[in-house]
Amino acid sequence: MHVDGEKAFFSIGEFMKLCDTTRETLYHYEKQGLLLPVTDPNNGYRSYTPHDYYTFMLISHLTKIGYSLHEVKDYLPNQTLENYFDALRTSDLRNEEKQEKLRIRKERTRRGYDQLKMFAGRPLDTPQITYREDEYFLRIPFDNSNPIVSDVLCSSEQDRYSAEHGIDIQRHYHGYYSEDPFSTPLPVFQYNLALLSEPCDSDRLFVRPAGMYISMCYKGPFYGDSSPSYKIVQDYLKYHRYKPLTGMFVEIAVGPFHTKDVNEFVAELSIKIE
Repeated sequence: MHVDGEKAFFSIGEFMKLCDTTRETLYHYEKQGLLLPVTDPNNGYRSYTPHDYYTFMLISHLTKIGYSLHEVKDYLPNQTLENYFDALRTSDLRNEEKQEKLRIRKERTRRGYDQLKMFAGRPLDTPQITYREDEYFLRIPFDNSNPIVSDVLCSSEQDRYSAEHGIDIQRHYHGYYSEDPFSTPLPVFQYNLALLSEPCDSDRLFVRPAGMYISMCYKGPFYGDSSPSYKIVQDYLKYHRYKPLTGMFVEIAVGPFHTKDVNEFVAELSIKIE
């Protein structure tokens, strides 16, 4: 440190130690116009004042509570007690939003893990009777003539529609619905379905009603030549004389988000019964 008249100055090395920071950080703050040291025109050496120390600590504090450097730059020339309270209130609201987003992320991660774990333990090509609660979906018309293209278009439409209407989609790539699954060897899908967190006020809302379902997991593509799997369920219904109360749901358990190998895809076929 050196003293020039009544002013004290720290070299950049001394200032780095005082602030426990790096030369790169000081240069970055200087470039952003946040912290402007005195520069010797002869040698380019930078010197910092005690006031610069308090400015640096304020910048550090504001960034730690969530302010961007752009917001810090707007705050510094308007440093009043009222504005400081506003900064804290803003930070508090942002932290609440971040916590809520983190909660949702954790819930979706846990749900995805639990679901994959559940399907990993299910036998393939073996019909089972299960009970389901009401589930809610966003339905998008599906084009069977070109299912691969239709998948992409449906996914894009789901994103657009949910964003415009404030709808929370739990799982985008969820599955398909066929109103009349056994009229042909392969079902004709009417809708692509995305699972919702809660029901929405929309004519695109689709409800899978609570009740008993025949369900079965199978491997392979979701649409195309999966007729052996569909026939197993059809024969099971006929043998036990169950009456279908809904069309066929095909839920994606393991798909393109999980693996590139189509032979590893796992879907669950389900139909509500009496």
